[in-house]
Amino acid sequence: MIVGQLRGSLWAAVRRSWLRIARGAAMAGLAAFAVSEILALLLERSHETAFTHLISLIVGLLAAYSTAITVGIFEAVRGIFTTIGDIEGELRRGYDAATGTPSSVVDAEHDTSRRQGA
Repeated sequence: MIVGQLRGSLWAAVRRSWLRIARGAAMAGLAAFAVSEILALLLERSHETAFTHLISLIVGLLAAYSTAITVGIFEAVRGIFTTIGDIEGELRRGYDAATGTPSSVVDAEHDTSRRQGA
């Protein structure tokens, strides 16, 4: 039962990450393409050539690629911390069920900053 839930949440997280990567890459690519086309029009002040469009396309692709890599790395790190939190929560629930003592009480005993009168 736990494995099925874990697999389902894992695939949902992977789909969500890919969607964020694709969305960020598309927005950055289109924005870079539009900005480079406008700059080419303003700087060139003549009829745009195929070379201008090619350079704008390359700038847009580079912006999309770099954004996809950056968002992908961020999503990987975010996924690692989310997984650690999920595992810790599962262990805490298992500890609470096995001992009958809430894990927050155990944490408070070991954490000297929360002691009263200290």
